[in-house]
Amino acid sequence: MKNTFAIIAFSLVGILSMSSLEALAFKNSKIPVSPKVIYGNDDRSDYYQITSEALKDLAPATLAIVYNENISKIKSDDYIIKAKSLKESHDLCSDEIYADQMTASDCTAFLIAPDIAITAGHCMNTVQDCAKKKFVQNYFLSSADSMKNGHVVNEIAITQCVDILAREKNPGTGVDYAVVRLQKVLAVKKYFEMRKTDTIADFSELTVIGYPSGLPLKYTQKSRVRANDKEHFFQMDADTFGGNSGSPVINEDTGLVEGILVRGERDYEYDGVQKCYRTKKCAMGTCRGEDVVRATSVPLENLETTIKTLGLSHNISTLPRTE
Repeated sequence: MKNTFAIIAFSLVGILSMSSLEALAFKNSKIPVSPKVIYGNDDRSDYYQITSEALKDLAPATLAIVYNENISKIKSDDYIIKAKSLKESHDLCSDEIYADQMTASDCTAFLIAPDIAITAGHCMNTVQDCAKKKFVQNYFLSSADSMKNGHVVNEIAITQCVDILAREKNPGTGVDYAVVRLQKVLAVKKYFEMRKTDTIADFSELTVIGYPSGLPLKYTQKSRVRANDKEHFFQMDADTFGGNSGSPVINEDTGLVEGILVRGERDYEYDGVQKCYRTKKCAMGTCRGEDVVRATSVPLENLETTIKTLGLSHNISTLPRTE
């Protein structure tokens, strides 16, 4: 049965999509190869390793959902984010990649308008969650050791949600999304554009942007559709993890968001010899795959209709994009 929270109008006026040249740059960008799990090689990369400007421009629109206890005020307008390392929080083996990076976030969200974000439904269960979590921009590594003593963020890059505009989490259909309105607008160069019609082609190549296991922002390219027969979700091979829930899954040919990452294979396996956990690894096409709720299963058109019907669009913040 559909579990949809109150639908409140929002404005998608002026959403900036990728130009054809940007989409081409997005597809052809090259980044170093270094779970909910790793399929084939580990293809995750940090922000500072990205050379494509089209990809880097999407970082401020990819928000980390962080519990309040991981954020502290240090100045009148600055906050610091601190949390356990991946090794500490997951009892990870010390030689595992990213073992020393901190794990501050719970889920991922992405902006489709100045104060409207989408995430997984299980990341924002009720409006009460808005008081427990912050939505944070720029939680990424600008260099290999830029977060050794925590991560300082200006208050203009931190907000929280004030409404859940629409939400559904349906185990029967696999649908799992939440559309939230943020307390203030966040300035970015680009917002994410969702696919509105039709379905993704079989074997399409995809990029995922988000915060795996709560780590600073990671890009995973060259993921691939592996099963495309379900009405409301498809499956892919992608190096994604628990904190990637809510991540935008982007078509590398078009730049459109094809869906929202919501669930997948178990992330880590116990190493009985070393007495610690290791990243689970699967050959391409094996294990269960990662589930992506289709963008077309999020009722954006219904919400836009509600704006016109109720005449509430004047209540929604808009902000010109910064270039």
